[in-house]
Amino acid sequence: MALDTFFEAGALAPGPQASDWPAFGVADDVRPALAEILAQREPGALATLVRVDGPSPRPVGSQMAIAADGRASGHVSGGCVEGSVAIVGREVAESGKPRLVVFGRGSPFVDVQLICGARIEVFIERASADDATLHAVLQARAARRSIVRSVTYEGEASTRAATDADALAGADDETRTMFRRYDPPTRLVVLGHDPVALALASLANAAGIESVIARAKGPPSGPANGARYLSMAPVEAFDTLKLDRWTAIVTTTHDLNDDHEALEAALPSDAFYVGALGSRLRVADRVAKLEKAGVAWDAIKRLRAPVGMDIGAATPMEIALSILADIVRVQRKGA
Repeated sequence: MALDTFFEAGALAPGPQASDWPAFGVADDVRPALAEILAQREPGALATLVRVDGPSPRPVGSQMAIAADGRASGHVSGGCVEGSVAIVGREVAESGKPRLVVFGRGSPFVDVQLICGARIEVFIERASADDATLHAVLQARAARRSIVRSVTYEGEASTRAATDADALAGADDETRTMFRRYDPPTRLVVLGHDPVALALASLANAAGIESVIARAKGPPSGPANGARYLSMAPVEAFDTLKLDRWTAIVTTTHDLNDDHEALEAALPSDAFYVGALGSRLRVADRVAKLEKAGVAWDAIKRLRAPVGMDIGAATPMEIALSILADIVRVQRKGA
């Protein structure tokens, strides 16, 4: 399955027992796969990594969704336990009884070894269409709202609005409850229509990042690269999208006036990343124009120009790679 098809279709792929290649583990966000499972007649399972003791290739909060037919999405380790998780997941889907499973040190699964030497705990629960809290998770994703879903070890689930103080995931043995925070997916808004814009949107989709291409006075239909297309001016597109702190913006218009319109609106917004393609010689002009327009200096300082990491990129795809790498770096490390 091609990567663009993989992400566009959702995320369900042949599970650990059905393929020599772990395509199911490429996706990080299992919510598209969860939507497919809820749309099916038979329930599946949702596994969440809730505790790690020692080194682990996956952080707490990592998830894996398993459909009744064995297809899966996501991973909770480096490939050591996914087969066992899928087996237990299908048992949980049938019985409806959640399980908190230990792998590694102290695990009853002595035949499942963690090469890293860690101990991990995975909460596995049924995922079915009659679970209103799972639908609430999907609705929050569509509305780009953060939500926390909590589940007792007995399977009683609830949801609430998330706050900045909420950790991504965890478990409390005293209250016999696990929780998982779900944030809106990372979104990249690309302004322009040149080859770099097309390559950037395509690469973002392949990385599991939602991409949007906005082009003022553009043609009726967008490019066939999986990106959402908005034929409208930047400010109008921003109003339509309602920029939030999970959004990155990159302008590739090659026009200082068009870029200025976009940057004047984007820099003071909640978007976590704002970049402009172009020569280093144009940066001073951009900044002067933004200052003249009354954009605060704290907002102007956020501008990434020329956009992207310096990797000696020359081709559109290499430039796109440098930009996407910088976006990931800023989102993960905050700088």
